Amino acid sequence: MRPDDSYQTQLTFAMARHAAVDLAWVLRLPPRDPEHDRFPAPQRQRLEREMAELGVALRQGVEVEARLAELRGTYEPFLQAMARRFLFALPPLMPEERGWSALPEEEGGRSACPGGYWDPTVSARPSP
Repeated sequence: MRPDDSYQTQLTFAMARHAAVDLAWVLRLPPRDPEHDRFPAPQRQRLEREMAELGVALRQGVEVEARLAELRGTYEPFLQAMARRFLFALPPLMPEERGWSALPEEEGGRSACPGGYWDPTVSARPSP
C-alpha cells in the first residue's frame, strides 16, 4: 500500500464500521461476542505470504496483532449481532483458497468459488 492511500483506507474503514454499528443500533441489537475468530492466525499468515508474493510488505509483530484486534473489536460484535438476529453465518475474512481466476476454464481457471461464496469477478457463461 502506498503511504498516500492510508487516508482513503481510514475513511473507508470508518464508513463501513459506522454502517454496521448504526444499523445494529437502529435495530436495537446489542453487540455480541464472536463465537469464533473469522480471521485466525493461519489465515493472517497466508495473507501476509500472498501479499508478499505481490510485492506488498505488511507490518508484523505483537503491536500490529493488538491493533488489528482492537480495530476488529469495534465492528465484529455488531456484525455478530446482526448475523444472529437474521440467522446467517458470517463468512471467514479470507476464504480457504482463491475462488476466482483470470484464466478461462479451458486454460485451468475456475468459474465457481469453493465453499459456495459468490464471486462478482466471475461472469456467468451461456451454455454451449
